[in-house]
Amino acid sequence: MGSCVAETGSIFGELLLTEHLLGKTKTREEKQTILTIVLDKFGGAAFQVSARVFFEQSLYDAIKQGTFLDGETAAKLWMAARDKISGDAVEWLDMHKWNWITTPHYFIANYRFYNYPYVFAQLFVYSLYRLYKEEGKAFVPKMKTLLAAGSSKSPLELSKELGFDITSETFWQKGMKQAQEFINSLQETMQ
Repeated sequence: MGSCVAETGSIFGELLLTEHLLGKTKTREEKQTILTIVLDKFGGAAFQVSARVFFEQSLYDAIKQGTFLDGETAAKLWMAARDKISGDAVEWLDMHKWNWITTPHYFIANYRFYNYPYVFAQLFVYSLYRLYKEEGKAFVPKMKTLLAAGSSKSPLELSKELGFDITSETFWQKGMKQAQEFINSLQETMQ
């Protein structure tokens, strides 16, 4: 779980920079650019990288069942994982069934579930950022404590010590609320 916390500082810093840049924008196009970049990163982790996590789990399940994993079988597992996330909201080209081969982490021995920490960290930090916006400067010592701990403790242990509960849906909804705020801001620029 150390990788989950390792990403926290950089993602939180990106959100602080986003806030700063949004405060300095002079044009609608500048604001749109900033918001689309931050939302693209969030969406990539929440959707595309989540699909990779499901795909990887399905690979290990197939191996346990003795399934021969040729390219076509792996591609079918990829499409099922991808479709679990996107449903029918995306029209995929036939060649997209091979997108899984562009992620080298699947091919590195003893490097399982590389993608999971990125999904976790993105959603975790969005919730932390929302807490920061709600609590203001009172949140800063909590964030410093979290960052100073590094991977010496799990995110669950750290969150308990800092007074928030990552096992509650309420915590994770804060992150979704923050993402929705960015979406709403982007939609406002389109009017």
